[in-house]
Amino acid sequence: MKFLLLQMKTVCYNSYNYFSECLGDELEKLGHRVEYFRLIDESYNSLERYVGTNFDAIIDFNSELPRAFMDDNSYFLDHIDAPFYDFILDHPLYHYKNLVETPHNFNVICLDDNHKNYIKEHHPHIKKIIVQPLTGNTVMESDNNVYDNYINREYDLLFTGTYTPPNDVMNAINELPFDINYGIKSSIDMMTADENVTVEETVRIISKEPAWQYMQENIPLYTSKLFFLADSYVRAKSRHDTVLELDKCHHKLHIFGGLWDKCPVQNAILHNEVSFPVSMLLQSKAKIALNTMPNFKSGCHDRVYSSQLNKAISLTNSTILLQREYVNNQSILFYSSNNLNNLAERVDSILADNNINIKIAQNGYLIASNNHNWTKITMNILEQLI
Repeated sequence: MKFLLLQMKTVCYNSYNYFSECLGDELEKLGHRVEYFRLIDESYNSLERYVGTNFDAIIDFNSELPRAFMDDNSYFLDHIDAPFYDFILDHPLYHYKNLVETPHNFNVICLDDNHKNYIKEHHPHIKKIIVQPLTGNTVMESDNNVYDNYINREYDLLFTGTYTPPNDVMNAINELPFDINYGIKSSIDMMTADENVTVEETVRIISKEPAWQYMQENIPLYTSKLFFLADSYVRAKSRHDTVLELDKCHHKLHIFGGLWDKCPVQNAILHNEVSFPVSMLLQSKAKIALNTMPNFKSGCHDRVYSSQLNKAISLTNSTILLQREYVNNQSILFYSSNNLNNLAERVDSILADNNINIKIAQNGYLIASNNHNWTKITMNILEQLI
């Protein structure tokens, strides 16, 4: 098979291009032909050379190509004989402008079963939807059984990611007309009361209220235009609260990421943001790596698997997907955003007992290395592409 992998963006700590390279490497190992288009090396107009060509699949990450048009207003993607797969790494509500477009062979790969259901309901023209969470790589090999160096790792507790002040999001909400910010705050209330509730469930409930029934004419539009603020606030507040709780640990929390000087931590050690590959190197030096799930309820963020592949314990919100494979306190550490009380004490207790923490790290590594490596991911995608 012949694939075209597009690298159109260098945002998000260069993770998009990292994922593309890992996928391409595995496809080539499996005997497939891979061609890359890297915007960093070429101009956007250079894409026109693919007009009239054919591939078994074109894959881009968080793509904007569904909105690319030719001079005659036809879709650029319709001039290539290939199914196009947009690998979206966020909730589909953030990709509304692309998902409403209708190239004739438009497909999506996403990270969460709920995201798949959302796309099926609101964007039925999408031909195929594949659910496939992503991962990282093991960057430092060590004994899988003994973990000789685990107790001497540099970081007891690690987090990599950007800080968004929740008050900044709330201020944006408060600037909206009252009837609109009331609905957004209602969505926030529902999601914070029950961390299993999705933003689309709250919109479905709110849209039945008399003042909001007009949303039913185009629910995905209003979800994208307004309720992204509810999703953004809940994500920011969850990250803020979790980090402040872990800031109470006797063991030091190290944070690598942007804007954390705006967070009122007292004890955490702040570092500059790092690239995606470097974040995995840091995980290989950590005992516990924190993940704050970006409101995924039935999927997984790559931080979970990449930290486990680098033999750190993953401390994360649970999801339906993770609960199928992992056992709390045995192969992973789950926490609830609804109940952060005593999380710091719990983490300190785990870190203080090497018999326990080494076993959890080892069990997590075995699951991730068997089930969530790039070979498995690539084969799962190939099986569903055919």
